[in-house]
Amino acid sequence: MNRFETLVAQRFLFLSDALGSASAPSDASLRPLAWFDDQGRVRVMVLSARGRIEWPDLAPLWRAVQSDLGWPAPAIAVAASQGWQLWFALAEPLPAARAHQLVSGVSQRFLPLELQQMLRPWPPAEGSAARDCTAEVEWVLNATQAMVEGQWPAFVTPDLAAVFGEAPWLDLPPSPEGQADLLQRLQPLPPGPWADLFAQTVPAPSPPHRAEPLQQHLLSAHDPLRFLLAVMADDAVDLALRLQAAQALLPYRDRCLDPSGQAVAPIKRPA
Repeated sequence: MNRFETLVAQRFLFLSDALGSASAPSDASLRPLAWFDDQGRVRVMVLSARGRIEWPDLAPLWRAVQSDLGWPAPAIAVAASQGWQLWFALAEPLPAARAHQLVSGVSQRFLPLELQQMLRPWPPAEGSAARDCTAEVEWVLNATQAMVEGQWPAFVTPDLAAVFGEAPWLDLPPSPEGQADLLQRLQPLPPGPWADLFAQTVPAPSPPHRAEPLQQHLLSAHDPLRFLLAVMADDAVDLALRLQAAQALLPYRDRCLDPSGQAVAPIKRPA
């Protein structure tokens, strides 16, 4: 193995032994190497961007994970048929499902929706086929081979990324030594506050809609006016519904409310 292949193994892969355990390979000439360990964990997260997308579209995310989250700079790759890629090395393995959520959350936080729809996070979503879906990352194991004739994938520097436009590939095979130099500088995301990082990137779920107060008012109200008044005054009801109830009461305020604001008669629709 050359130095680039050794670094790929050390940064991104697991070395499985005969007992079924897995660890980062210290000697990359050993086999077999795997993207997942026996616990379904990964050592890298990848965002692939396909379609009519250029580096200026993806660069804000590359910068934001560093400035806003304090992450090391991910590696930038032009991966030919796999499109643009950002590679996030992990210092410690992460369960594939959580890694998928984390890297998906990054794109949701820092990119507009139209660009999010052009991204494909790796590892894939949780599922039995997850360990077989490695097409996005396999090219690094054969980086000296063109994915399509005349299109070589490679890791590139940030200043070089801007020159590729909508053609994310090299016209000539990259230098293994140059590729190794880029990976040598790649810093993995360190172990530690995964829960905090996860909370920073993944949008918090919306609180469940509370239908119970409305159901109680429907059961207890004797006429529509009293129902609307009860909804408007109940802090447990969603604010938007309380505002709708107040708006519905406006035409009947003078005829149906006493000076204290209490209902004095069942509601009657105007003729």
